[in-house]
Amino acid sequence: MPITSIGSYPPTMQDFVTSWASVNATLGATPLTLRGGYTVAQFTTDRTNIINAINAAITTTNTEQFNAATLNILKAPILARAIQFRKWVQSYLPNTPYAQILPDAPKPSSAESKFLDPLTDILNLWTTINADATLTGIPLPIALTGGYLVATFITDLVALRTAYTTARTTAEQAALSRKQRDALLKPAVQRMVQYRGAIEARFAGTAFQASLPALSPPPGSTPDPVFVTGGWDTIKKLVHLEWEASDNKNLLQYEVRGCTGTTYKVANEFTIATVPPDKLFWEGTGGVPVAGAQCVYRVYVVLTTGNEKGSNNVAISRP
Repeated sequence: MPITSIGSYPPTMQDFVTSWASVNATLGATPLTLRGGYTVAQFTTDRTNIINAINAAITTTNTEQFNAATLNILKAPILARAIQFRKWVQSYLPNTPYAQILPDAPKPSSAESKFLDPLTDILNLWTTINADATLTGIPLPIALTGGYLVATFITDLVALRTAYTTARTTAEQAALSRKQRDALLKPAVQRMVQYRGAIEARFAGTAFQASLPALSPPPGSTPDPVFVTGGWDTIKKLVHLEWEASDNKNLLQYEVRGCTGTTYKVANEFTIATVPPDKLFWEGTGGVPVAGAQCVYRVYVVLTTGNEKGSNNVAISRP
């Protein structure tokens, strides 16, 4: 199969390994080597390294996704407490300096510092009000819904800061893992190009040339994309995607792929499911394994020729 995505590298490279082994079986004691004495054994090792790098990138991306979801889960309740605190101050201390310096509650989409800074201001204000002996006729220390006290707010804020640090660290690790994976791909392509050139030079007109593995799909046969709709099924508690049928006569299958977060980057996509051509929907939790996780999905039309085309993006957040 030709190279169409990161996931297609291992099977494509295996086609080259198989071809190379057949050539070497014919050559006997003088096996085919490429520039620098590069052998099929080295190419096989490079393939294994790429498989390991792809799997490592998937693992670190899943960890990134889990920690980002954990962060989102922690943001909602402390944000609710910030809103409650604002209402308490506005209710019990109107027309006071405390009400005048009351920070706005952060937005859920705010960057780390813009989310944490108002919460820190609230903590400082909460502590100051609790300690203000001049305040009379109001219920102190401040207790929010359910008897929620400043000590619990401190605990929740510490947990949130830790979650931000963990999410940031794992995001950096995932990005590094993807870069390390990508660094292995270009040299592999160069070796496959060299192999094709060597076969065309030494075995022109033979079965070896005729059966050379392809590196890219044939031109002019890119399929039309399908249009996808979907969302989170609150009853089944899973993602539901559906699409119209492709009318391409060379249709092999559909592939559901995704990118963690809120944007789709082909370099970061991963395959979630392979769907047969007679099935026009997919359901599952791939891409959003835990509450708070976010993923952008595409459905690819994949042809027997190796050509493919991705659909529109469908962004889904798991409640």
